[in-house]
Amino acid sequence: MIFTRERANTGSQFNIAYKHFDDLCGEFYHCWFRYHPEEAVDVGVNDYADQLKSYEHNDIGALISLIQKMLSALDELKPADLSENRQLDYRLIKGALTIELHDLEENDWRFRNPIEYVPVNAIYQLLIHPGENVHKALKRRLQHIPEYLRGAKAMLSLYPERVVPQWTVTAKELAQTGAEFIRGLERHPLVTAKFENPARLQPLCDAASIALWAICSGVTGTLSDRPVLSPDPVTAQVIKTSLLTESPIILSSLKTWPKNTAKDKNGKLNLVL
Repeated sequence: MIFTRERANTGSQFNIAYKHFDDLCGEFYHCWFRYHPEEAVDVGVNDYADQLKSYEHNDIGALISLIQKMLSALDELKPADLSENRQLDYRLIKGALTIELHDLEENDWRFRNPIEYVPVNAIYQLLIHPGENVHKALKRRLQHIPEYLRGAKAMLSLYPERVVPQWTVTAKELAQTGAEFIRGLERHPLVTAKFENPARLQPLCDAASIALWAICSGVTGTLSDRPVLSPDPVTAQVIKTSLLTESPIILSSLKTWPKNTAKDKNGKLNLVL
């Protein structure tokens, strides 16, 4: 898809609507990225490059609330007042968020989809999208992996009957290949170029690799009787990533939105509508 960025500051009624929509998207996605750090890195937002996707109950609850607020805000808009490109963004955003909200409320991925827990892409993406603080980001993500995967096994063990077998097979394969990849990370050209002493990463790489191998033997699943109404994880990821990377309207809003606007006095992220 190819979009053309229209100006939103000429003062006309329509351009006021454009600006309101752009600001709303910018505000929302700066909050949304807190709960989707890998998607943030993919589009050049490195505020959370040192974090892994959270599965904590408080964070999931906050994400659900954030999406509900955004959907309510979109319902209050009149799509006809928006430009053609923004109308397309409006439909894409609303559709993607409706799917994500359904996934969180009805088909909670934390108990069904082990693929989401395998943090191989979280490491790999830092090599192809290195930010200014790639050293810190890479070290912190590697440090998080062992404890992160121990928590993942605990989450999946709560309702083993909900874990989808096909996704379990894919997760194990991804974890096995990822373990080998991370174990040899110190020899990667970017690592050797960015780190003065790449060998110092090896203990972190070894610990993360061992944790990935361990999860391969600890994840099981049986077919659930519940219907799968949402896209498979690969399709869902394509929807989210394509929406963010292919819309200059959204990307422009993200670049211009003040980072501190989306935080309250305690540093928590909020969507103020």
